[in-house]
Amino acid sequence: MKRTLFTSSFKRIVSVIAVVAITLFMVSKISFILENKTSYKNYASFFSKEEDYDVLFVGSSHVRYGFYPMELWKQYGITSYNLAGDASTLPVDYWILKQAFHYHVPKVIVLDVYDCAPNAIVYRWEHVHDSTGAFPISLDKIRMVRDLARNPEWVDGMGEPTEVKWDMVFKIAEYHERWSKLGPTDFDTYQMIKEQSEVRKGAKPLTEIAVREAKVYPEVIDAKYDETSKEYLEKIIELCSQKGCQVLLVNTGYDCNEAAKLFADSVPEIADKYNLEYYDFTNMDLINFDCDLQTTGDNTHVNASGGVKFSKFIGDVLVNNYQIQDHREDPSCAKWHDDYNSYVGYIEDTLKGISSFDEYLELLYGWDYDITVDIYDEAFLQEGANKPILENLGVDVSRISDGTEIVLRDGSEAEYTVISESSEGYRAKVTVYDSKNQRTVEEKSF
Repeated sequence: MKRTLFTSSFKRIVSVIAVVAITLFMVSKISFILENKTSYKNYASFFSKEEDYDVLFVGSSHVRYGFYPMELWKQYGITSYNLAGDASTLPVDYWILKQAFHYHVPKVIVLDVYDCAPNAIVYRWEHVHDSTGAFPISLDKIRMVRDLARNPEWVDGMGEPTEVKWDMVFKIAEYHERWSKLGPTDFDTYQMIKEQSEVRKGAKPLTEIAVREAKVYPEVIDAKYDETSKEYLEKIIELCSQKGCQVLLVNTGYDCNEAAKLFADSVPEIADKYNLEYYDFTNMDLINFDCDLQTTGDNTHVNASGGVKFSKFIGDVLVNNYQIQDHREDPSCAKWHDDYNSYVGYIEDTLKGISSFDEYLELLYGWDYDITVDIYDEAFLQEGANKPILENLGVDVSRISDGTEIVLRDGSEAEYTVISESSEGYRAKVTVYDSKNQRTVEEKSF
């Protein structure tokens, strides 16, 4: 009788455990289907790499759109990942790093000090979801939620009170009503999304061009200094010191507002305090304001050609000042060559979807392609950013007239010849070849 009672109780316990396990599994699967996948598409592959990254990029969208890990791999053999997120603040950056260090501790952290939401702990919580959603549940994720809402007087970047957002941890609470917005990619497996994220490694080149004046900062500053961002900037520096990684500070906040300018100008003092390098890109002659930017006004971002210039500058600094090694011949990093080939495919697929002449050439900036540009109508150069984008590629536009062919080869000066063929109704044509094997990537008329 006792044995029967014991057996019955044991079966009952096993049944309860099984039901709970199945319920949790189903909730987890449903939660993942409903969840916005932005964070996973950017960061999922970060957690699965066995080798450590030499460099991590942290900051707002200025960093996400401005520093390309695969460009650094191609040029320098640097292994890096871009953990920046749209409208990410320095307090959010701190907690991103706290969680990232569970998986990788790099040699260098490149940290953008652009103060995107002055005197606010977060800009919008939806951006925090996008920046941290892919990070697995951990004590630090719970601590993040509590810390970012610890002061009842704090407001977000939209002026709303900062509340405790437990849906950052239990995400089904945030996305349980998202059924109507589901698309085909929401049913992709985690493995599929992880493989997609390996292509860009968190970064995203932008293709649009905004022609604008070279105005960067407001001339008169009348703003309150952001003590909160200073507090978290110093916490980031001290955290990295504890982990044994160096910090390289940059400011990429073109056209930032008065409060962000005030904070950026105070960073040299903080950098001196901790003996760190600080590069304020907005005070440097790095970009072409006629073709390297994607937007104008507050919160200006660089486009793909501007991002290549940013990446090259920071790559030179990392190699020369931080002795970051070239891993291109390292057998343990062989997978990076495959990732780079996938990135080339991503760029070429993006190229095929562009119908604007200036944006087409902008995406080609810095690539190892041979390019032939046929200009049938000289007046075409006066439209959009057509003229400055050609100059950006090293073309002397004064040598262009109706019926000019320009040949651009990597490392060589542009060649100019007269076109004998008919235009057949279009005003320009671009042919792109792979410089290694002369494979024709694409031919497009405009």
